Amino acid sequence: MNESSEVITPVTSSTDTRDGTFWVATNSSVRSPGHLGLAKQASPSITVSPSLYGFPGVVEMQVANDGSAASASESTDSGVVTIHGELEGGIPVTLLEALSTNWSGGLTRERQEQRFEGIFTVVGAHLDNVDHQFRGLRVRLQTLTRAADTASPPVQLGNGGRLAWEDFAGEPQLVLTDLPPAGLHILGRTYLQPLVSLLQLATARPVGVMEFAVQEHLHAPWWPVHSPSQHGADLTLSSKPLLPLTDLSPAAIGAWLDRVETLGPLPAVVVSAITTSLPLETQVLILGTTSEGLHRRLFPDAQRFSRDLAVEIREAAAKAAKEIDESAADAVKGFLSHMDEPGYGQRLDQLAADAETLVPGITGRAKRWKKLVYEARNDFAHQTNLGWLEDGDVDRYLTVAFSLRWVLRALLLGQVGLDPALLRRRFAEHQEYRFFLGNAHEWRPDVYPDANLDKLWESVT
Repeated sequence: MNESSEVITPVTSSTDTRDGTFWVATNSSVRSPGHLGLAKQASPSITVSPSLYGFPGVVEMQVANDGSAASASESTDSGVVTIHGELEGGIPVTLLEALSTNWSGGLTRERQEQRFEGIFTVVGAHLDNVDHQFRGLRVRLQTLTRAADTASPPVQLGNGGRLAWEDFAGEPQLVLTDLPPAGLHILGRTYLQPLVSLLQLATARPVGVMEFAVQEHLHAPWWPVHSPSQHGADLTLSSKPLLPLTDLSPAAIGAWLDRVETLGPLPAVVVSAITTSLPLETQVLILGTTSEGLHRRLFPDAQRFSRDLAVEIREAAAKAAKEIDESAADAVKGFLSHMDEPGYGQRLDQLAADAETLVPGITGRAKRWKKLVYEARNDFAHQTNLGWLEDGDVDRYLTVAFSLRWVLRALLLGQVGLDPALLRRRFAEHQEYRFFLGNAHEWRPDVYPDANLDKLWESVT
């Protein structure tokens, strides 16, 4: 693997191109001049002329001196490839998981222009594939740099890594080092997406990544990485967020990252309902289903009764069913296969209890809230009502959707390790949360009989 030890300047503009020479990693003998495109919020691309290989299906004929066909060959699409290149100044570059998206010009390779689009571009090295292992990650996220705590010492992560704020060219960035070796996809899933989800939970805004770089080991150079998800400009917070970004200290961020394997993709699902406009029915179905998944992850050992007892009950039920209809035994076993696990209602009871501990009053009358959510979720999961949403259902589903937003948000932010009194105060002071309580009181006063924060403030003071 070739690499450059120079300090590579990351792309900061929304459109950026760099000239160079490029080739398919597995065939370095065929090289073409072209340019690398690194526009923000677009797939990184390489355009070359002549093409690196011909348009699939084109037959090239070699003609002998006597006019006869000496040979014929048909070009084929190489599928997903890795493209290597050398930019002006001798900087190596790799376009990973690239597909040829366009050929233009003549029929022969020499007369064609070819465009590739990839998932990642790594500037500074020639990598064999997307699974190349890295142990360092440096990231700049929208909004978060304003609260950078560069004075705090590094935080030790549960996996042995270290997390700290560091200045790069006057710009504070979050730096993770000594991580377990991982490829780019794993780094994204384990660190980048969870960081984005944490910021979105704190701000209810579609915060994203501005730039990031990777490092093979602690003393290796940093290589900028470009992907379609990166933003070219910072994001303005239009109102006071639920959590001021100064609450997200290195210790809080580290605690959140240590919970990634437990929480899985659920935080990203919750923030999608918070930061995007989804139909009301979709929100109820997504958040109702996610609440069950979150309980499973937070309480993996929860049981209705022991597995051994469940086996006895299943066998007894199957035996009784078989006496009536022999074919019914397997069906009964299937229906009872998860009977040792808590039911959906029991899971909601536990989630409501934990949410009330974090933010008193968030579920109103918890038992009625559980019943409301339980019935709404079953409406959509089992399609008990085959008609369209009626006016009489709107207030019920609005209460379910918006209350689940706040309940799941509180439960997830409870994983950050903030002082419980501080988290309660943030909810009590948050204007949007106060609006929710007022609206829920109007929609369903039987579930939310009070529109004030007295119960919450009592727990703070």
